[in-house]
Amino acid sequence: MGVAASITRPIDITHSSSEFTLLKSQSKPATPLSTDCPLCQDPFVQTVIRRKIKQLLCFPEFQVHESEDLCQEFLAQLSLAMKKQRDEIGHRNPFIVMVIERKARNMLEFRRQSVRAEENTASLNVMVEDGNGRRRERSQCITEDDQQRRLEVHKRSATDTFNLQQDMASVIANMPDEWREFLSLRSEHSLSETARIMNVPRSRLKTLVPKIAEVFEEAGLRDYLS
Repeated sequence: MGVAASITRPIDITHSSSEFTLLKSQSKPATPLSTDCPLCQDPFVQTVIRRKIKQLLCFPEFQVHESEDLCQEFLAQLSLAMKKQRDEIGHRNPFIVMVIERKARNMLEFRRQSVRAEENTASLNVMVEDGNGRRRERSQCITEDDQQRRLEVHKRSATDTFNLQQDMASVIANMPDEWREFLSLRSEHSLSETARIMNVPRSRLKTLVPKIAEVFEEAGLRDYLS
């Protein structure tokens, strides 16, 4: 099992009008929460929300200046959902991740539905004036950052990559020795080769995969599993 640094992208699905109405109702601006709210001070919650916002900002439907609004929407949704969370049913961390994931998918689908509903579309091949008074194709006036967001191509900054590596290393460091050895070997070898090197049945290693995935998920690293 390898741990990838790629972003899991929601599937673009065409919704019915009733589903679109539901998405719209779920995407209304949230009432800002007080900074005294326990969720606002929760490190795990803040980490999960921060990562999800960074992922949403990779899509052309979202803008950087919306970061604070997105954070408030996630917190508001989570605040309502946590009223139904019960520790005897399941651990809070996977529940938090699920709520944030679902909210992000709904927001993205609502934005995409809005874009598809727009009749005002323009070709990137038409000639327009750039900022220097020259006529060029519209596609040539798009900055590299905007182009990457339009094509949903994302390259993490060195800081984000470093932080992700540190988070993953911290989680792996607390795993049993067998799990750590498995992850280290699996990054360079097939499952069968890893089983042979570790001198254990292949079926034994296959049972480790969901267990390791659960640990990463509880740590808020669900998006980086593959």
